[in-house]
Amino acid sequence: MAVSEGGRWAGYLSGGCLEKAIALEAAAVIKAGKSRLLRYGSGSPYLDIRLPCGSGLDVFIQPIRDSSLIQDMSERLRRRQPFALRIDLATGAGKLEARAGARFQSRREASSFVRAYEPTLRCLVIGSSPIAAALSELAACAGFETELYAPDPEILPQLPASVRVHPLAPRTGFATDRWTAAILAFHDHEQESPFFSELLCSPCFFIGAIGSKNAHAVREAALRGAGFSDGEIARIKSPAGLLTGLKSAPSIALSILTQTVAAAREQGIAC
Repeated sequence: MAVSEGGRWAGYLSGGCLEKAIALEAAAVIKAGKSRLLRYGSGSPYLDIRLPCGSGLDVFIQPIRDSSLIQDMSERLRRRQPFALRIDLATGAGKLEARAGARFQSRREASSFVRAYEPTLRCLVIGSSPIAAALSELAACAGFETELYAPDPEILPQLPASVRVHPLAPRTGFATDRWTAAILAFHDHEQESPFFSELLCSPCFFIGAIGSKNAHAVREAALRGAGFSDGEIARIKSPAGLLTGLKSAPSIALSILTQTVAAAREQGIAC
């Protein structure tokens, strides 16, 4: 949660119980120029602020005057690099640490609090079907970094400005990482083969494809013929989506996006 010196805030720490109180305290912290550790809920001196769950929450408020630190954090997120911000709870000083490998949890370490940052989940949509357009719009609204690759982008409906639309060609390469979900949304499944060859070798945490069970059986046979193992082919979730038999593009898109979020949680990826 970020708070300006005027008390305006972005982000949240609770379901709405604490944000106004925290914003008032944060404005005072900025004015004083000194960090503060507060307790809300159980064990708190603030008797008029309660958490409905009955638990307690410690909130550390740190004034940040070093704009270069914020710029460095922003640049690392732009480059999709995981990192941690280590904050000295006594002085409020912060420094960045590179993180790699297994998922790193935010935690308190002696006199420091270490806040983990991971890249935003990315939704890579390939195709120009109505489902592709609906999924791109929904993913962008849900906060995913959304990329849509379409063979005929000129026929697409108006999409949110945050959706990056790219022309698709057989040799198109994709930027992928362990925070990327890729969904192929072609009605003509013969167009898919070149892209599966790349995606099945990628670190994507989720690979999905629309189509019927019969269409997927044909797809599996083609991929086996191309030399892919059953284990590699099993990465493809098809028909994509938690629910089958849906008819409208928005409903199918919602089902696919829900399955994507569930896959991220199963693999320990923050969302």
